[in-house]
Order: sequence, then structure tokens, then C-alpha cells
Amino acid sequence: MKFLHTADWHVGKTLKGRDRLDEQKAVLNEIVGIAEANEVDAVLIAGDVYDSTAPSAPAQQLVVRTLLRLRQTGAQVIVIAGNHDHGPTFEAYRPLMGEIGITLAGMCRPPEKGGVVRFASRSDGADAQVAILPFLSQRYAVRAAEIVANTPSQNARAYDEMVRQIVTSLTSGFSADAVNIVMSHVTCVGGVFGGGERPAQSIFEYSVPASIFPVSAHYVALGHLHRRQSLPAQAPVHYSGSPLAVDFGEQGNRSVVCLVEAAPGIPARVTDITLTSARRLRWGGRGLRGPGPATPTRAPPRPRPSPAARRNRPDLALERAPLDDDREDHLRAGHRKHGRAEAGGTGAANRTAPR
Repeated sequence: MKFLHTADWHVGKTLKGRDRLDEQKAVLNEIVGIAEANEVDAVLIAGDVYDSTAPSAPAQQLVVRTLLRLRQTGAQVIVIAGNHDHGPTFEAYRPLMGEIGITLAGMCRPPEKGGVVRFASRSDGADAQVAILPFLSQRYAVRAAEIVANTPSQNARAYDEMVRQIVTSLTSGFSADAVNIVMSHVTCVGGVFGGGERPAQSIFEYSVPASIFPVSAHYVALGHLHRRQSLPAQAPVHYSGSPLAVDFGEQGNRSVVCLVEAAPGIPARVTDITLTSARRLRWGGRGLRGPGPATPTRAPPRPRPSPAARRNRPDLALERAPLDDDREDHLRAGHRKHGRAEAGGTGAANRTAPR
């Protein structure tokens, strides 16, 4: 069977105030074309479909239309929530999307209740089963009281142990006569950050070793780290990376989708297909790429009238710049002193007795 592995679309992401929806649309169109040209049996999207838990209507429209087009190619479409996505919303739309063969998973489920997706490939009829684990926050895996009371290392061990137990449960039904796949949105120890990940949810306390995935898995499809990479483990563990540079620091990343071919009893073969629709990020003189809008500048200050002009033109006195209270009081005191000196004339008669 053949399937595509992609992740970290971050649809709706803006960069330095610039809308990138047209660029994201072009990249997703390219992915649809690759799925159609290769007649894949499934498309696995490993989280962070959106950049925000409250995506805009245009961002949602683009994602929904893309998922529908992927499904129209005849492929099974399986999508899990990442840390940027809103898992409960995925769950709300799960029954509706399920009616047309699109699986949305926003929360961890037992194998018999949707934690494992099973289907037969259209290419060779082989059975496939995909164990799916959306992003699991530490607060979900470890009780809040434990997070507060325990040390960071204790919380990290607790998170590691919980994820291990879930993976073991989800993969317990893997068999030698099927293509066995794991898909998750998680940070693995030893993975290299792409540059645009959310640091608070990529730190040590949210990481697990790649060794938690069983040798019976033909392929482990991961999302969360934006750099394309594979990790040494007893099973093939791969991050597809983001299909476009999400933020600065990712200019050097390769933008690809992974085309995976697998069969029962045969190791998976992975081919990276380069995506070319995205623009290359670079710092320019006046923007991200190309000339762009000029940097806004302040209007030059209006010339202030001279003191003589203000005395002759009372209306100009209203145009003086505002002063802070201390400076205003200081100038007013000086003005009163100057007025008394003018009224008293010059010489010794001008000296005022101390109060």
C-alpha cells in the first residue's frame, strides 16, 4: 500500500503581519496533486493543521476543502489534532466528517472506540491499521495536583510513562499480516527543532524517547517538529516536517511530503517529494521578501512659533506642545518671578525682600 505523511500545515499563520493564506493554498493544492498522481491509499496528517485553536473562517474553509479534495482522490484521510489545534472541535466534527470517509481525532481514545483506524488498501487489498495519538498535554497525562507537587523530572517521568502505556495499548492489536502504522503529535528525544515550534510544549517535560514505538510498526508518522528528519529506533520513526517554512529560522528546512510504500512483512520504503509552491523566507531591506510596503514613518513635527509671535498672535499660543506637570509648574513660577521684576524696575529697588 502507499500513503502520504504530512503534518504541521499551520493554516492561518501570519508572519510579521502578512497574510499567507494564498501561499498556504498553493502548497495544499500541490499536496492534493501528489496524492492524486500517486494514487495513494491514505493521507496521514499528523497534527497542527491550524496555527490557532480559533482559526479564521477562511482558514477553516481552506482546510475543509483540502480534506474533501484529498478524499475525492479515493484515499482514506486521517487527521489528528496537534498542540495548535482545538481538539474538542475536531471531536465535534468527527461524526460528520466520518460519514464521507475522513477521520478526525481530537482526543486519545481506546483502540475499540476509534483509537485505531482500520481499512483495506485499494492498491493491493492489504489490511492496514493506524494507531492514532493526538497531542497529549501534560495536564491531561498527569494530574494537576501532581504537576504542582512533583519536581519537573518527576513530571517528565510521569508523562513518559503515561504515553508509553497509551502507545502499548493502541498497538497491542498489531499483527504480522497487516500494515501497522502509528501516527502521533509528540516531541521525541533527540529530535531537532525546526525553528517555529511552540517552546512551552516542546520542552523536556513533553518529550518521549523514540523507543516507545514497537518493532511491529511498519512506520511511525510524527508531527510537531517542523524539520524533516528520521530518528534511530526499533521501528522507522519519521517527522515529515512542515510543508512550508512556518517562521524565520526555518529557511533552511526542506519542505516535503513523505510517500511511504509498505506491505505486511516488508520494511517500509520512504520517498521524500519536494514541495515547491511555498515562498522562500528571507530578511530583506524592507520586508520578508521583495520590496513590500515601506516602513511607516512619523509625520515631521510642525514648526513652533517664536515667543514674540505667540505674544502678538494669541491663537498661536494654543499650538504649543503639551508639557508635563513638573515642567509646566517650573515655567509658570519663572514667569511670575520675571513679571515681578519687570514691574519693579531696575537696580536696588528691584530687589524683593525675602518672605
